[in-house]
Amino acid sequence: MQLVLHMGPHKTATSYLQYNFHHSRAELLQKGWLYPVTGERVRTAHHDISDQRKNILDDGNRMALELRAIGEDARARGLNVLLSSEGFEHWRPRPLNRLKELVGLDEFHVVYAIRDPLDLLYAKWAQRTKTGNTESLPEYHAKHFADPLESSALNPMLQLTPTLKHTGARVTLLLYDEIVKQKLDIFSVFLERALGVTGIVPATQDARNQRFPIELTEFMRALAPLANPVADKTKIQFGSAIDHLLTEGFKQQVVDVIRSKAPESRRELEVQRAGSGLISIEKLILREAGHLLFPQPPQAGRLFEKEQASWVHYDAEALRQNPDVRKLMDQALRRVGSGSTWLRGANALFGAAISMRQLRKRLFR
Repeated sequence: MQLVLHMGPHKTATSYLQYNFHHSRAELLQKGWLYPVTGERVRTAHHDISDQRKNILDDGNRMALELRAIGEDARARGLNVLLSSEGFEHWRPRPLNRLKELVGLDEFHVVYAIRDPLDLLYAKWAQRTKTGNTESLPEYHAKHFADPLESSALNPMLQLTPTLKHTGARVTLLLYDEIVKQKLDIFSVFLERALGVTGIVPATQDARNQRFPIELTEFMRALAPLANPVADKTKIQFGSAIDHLLTEGFKQQVVDVIRSKAPESRRELEVQRAGSGLISIEKLILREAGHLLFPQPPQAGRLFEKEQASWVHYDAEALRQNPDVRKLMDQALRRVGSGSTWLRGANALFGAAISMRQLRKRLFR
């Protein structure tokens, strides 16, 4: 009996995988796999568990008790357990071993996707912006490329090496770029490689975490200090507020205006693989974990094919000073600003959804 832990990371089709794990629960159950419904903040994944890496060390913690209950249920029914959250990427051996102990199954299996850092870093920065973070792309780039080997965003072995050495876990590494290149369905690949399961058709092909055009991402980043978004697990993320409270027509207008009327704000950042430290990371991955990769890299001695990337971004202050863009910001603030009636209503609905999930768990545990 196995505990399989899907660690992500972000921007490797995790939302797509989690949606399909959740919506295939009945079929997975028939094939011997329990995908527990524990999510409060996000229904389809286990972020509420991954948020508790320190608290589960306490035997009396609510999440520790819930994990024990999941393990007891699985053992009673002869089931394996699958958990999925990008937050597990930040766990180290002590909480991982504690998680394994609490669930109490025989084998521990970790699944992690490897993606080209030339794409991943840009995608992670854009995702952070959705949470209300105002760090610019050059600032984010400089922070991580100052020492790439010590960057968790660039070097997956910072997580994987301790996991391999100190947890006794079996590890499966999915080579994300090659899966995309070969036009494989990552959900089907995951099920077959990690769970030994075939024959389950994805519930949907359209459950990916939407990537905004860079103009909308930078509009959001420039708007954040004016909107003063509140970081709270019972409040919707700033990016979700932008996505759901602004109309599609308005969002497209933002993109069009920035492209046509704010060219002075546009910047480009070029990154070369050679000389950036990324080749050293490739060699490290291949040396320590190359045999675990699926699919195997197409070129011996190399992991990724792209030699350089050119990342478009915008200067936030220049956007705020542009009269056409600022007019749109003022309009947006009426819906997504901290005092907006629209935002208060959205937060109330989100909080009510969390409360209902908590109540359902207590009633049907």
